[in-house]
Amino acid sequence: MILVPFIFLVATPEAATITARIEATHAKMTKASVMVSDGLTNVIPTKIKFSPGVCTLEMPNLQIVEVKPNAIRFYDELLNQVATLNVKKPAKVPDSASKVAIVQQEPIAWLLDSAQKKAFFADMKQDKRWQVRGSLLILLDPKRKILSEVHFDNSYRVTEIKMRMNDRPVYDWKYQYASEGSVPSIPMSASAVKGLNPRPSIPPKTDGPTVLYSQKVWRFLSRMEGKKISQTTDEGTYTLSFGKGKISESGPNGSWSLADRSLVINPKSGPSKSYKGGADKTLDLLKSRNMNASPIARYVLNRKIPFLDMFDRTDEVKLVNGIGNIDGKNLSVISMRRAGIRIRMYADPKSGEVDMISSDSQDAKGNFVSGTRLKIKYQ
Repeated sequence: MILVPFIFLVATPEAATITARIEATHAKMTKASVMVSDGLTNVIPTKIKFSPGVCTLEMPNLQIVEVKPNAIRFYDELLNQVATLNVKKPAKVPDSASKVAIVQQEPIAWLLDSAQKKAFFADMKQDKRWQVRGSLLILLDPKRKILSEVHFDNSYRVTEIKMRMNDRPVYDWKYQYASEGSVPSIPMSASAVKGLNPRPSIPPKTDGPTVLYSQKVWRFLSRMEGKKISQTTDEGTYTLSFGKGKISESGPNGSWSLADRSLVINPKSGPSKSYKGGADKTLDLLKSRNMNASPIARYVLNRKIPFLDMFDRTDEVKLVNGIGNIDGKNLSVISMRRAGIRIRMYADPKSGEVDMISSDSQDAKGNFVSGTRLKIKYQ
C-alpha cells in the first residue's frame, strides 16, 4: 500500500457528515446478506444473512449455523445433519451471533454487534483528523505511523476497514453485500440428530483433489434417503427403500419392513410375523428367521451414514481416475488402504454416486487377493 502523504490530508468538514451518514445507514440496517472476509488471510469468506430475531452464518468449513434468541441450530452441509442447542438465557440477535463463528470473528462482530459499531463511530467522531478521499475516509497519524481507512459504497455501507502501523497491515476487514438468496438456509430435509457426527479423519497428507472428491462422495452417501436402492452381493440382490420413519427391504430369503416400532418379517420359508421394538432389535430378529439385512440397511438401522466409516483410520486415501468402468459407465475410484486391507469405492465423478465397493485383503507375500464386491443401483 502507498501511504498518502500527510501534506495532502487537509481538513475537510464533510468527513463528519459522511461518518454520520455511514453510522445512520448501519444503525438502520436490520436486514442484509453479507460476505465477510479478512484481507490478511486466504480463508474463504463467511456468508451472513440476518433479519430481526435470526442470523444465519455459512462457515468456510461447510457448516451452517442459525442463531435465534432461544436456540442455535448447527447444520453440516456435507452430512446433511442438523443439531439444535437450546439457549437457557435469551440472546440478543444478531448481536451475539459472532460468537459461533470459527474464523473472521472480529470483522463479523463489528458487522453484527450494535454496541461495537456505536463505540467505533463514537471514536471516529471524536478524532477530527478524518478526511474524505473519494469513497473512503482516511486518517494518518504520523507520530504513531498509523494509517486508518474506512471504505464505503454509494449507499454509505462500510465495505472495508483497514489499518497499517509502521507500514505493516494490522487488520483488513472486507464486507461484500449480496442478494438474500446467496446465503443458504438449513434445508427442511436435514436429518435431526442430537449432536453432529464427526467427519471421517482421512490422513492429513491426502492431496486436495482427493479430499474434495471424498467430500462429494460423503455428500451423496448422506442423502440416499428416499431412493430405491438395489444392492448385489455374493448372497444375492437386496432392494431397499427408507425414509420418513420407515424402512423396508426384500432380499434372497424374504422381505421385512419397519415402521415406527413395528417390525414385520416375511421369510420365503415359514409364516410372516410381527414384532414390537426399535431398530436396535431388528438385526437379531432377522437373524432368528434366517434372514440378513443388506449392507446399507445395517448402517441405517444403526443410525449411521452408509460406508462413511471406511474412510476412518486409513493409512492412505487416493483418487484414481480412468480405471473404473461398470456397465459402460466411467467412474473415478477412491482407493483406501489400512493394515492388510484395500478398499476401492467406485463413484460418479460429477454426482459422487457410489456404484460399487470392493474390499481386498493382503496375503502373506503382500499381494492383494480379491475379496468382496458390492454393486449398487439407484431409482
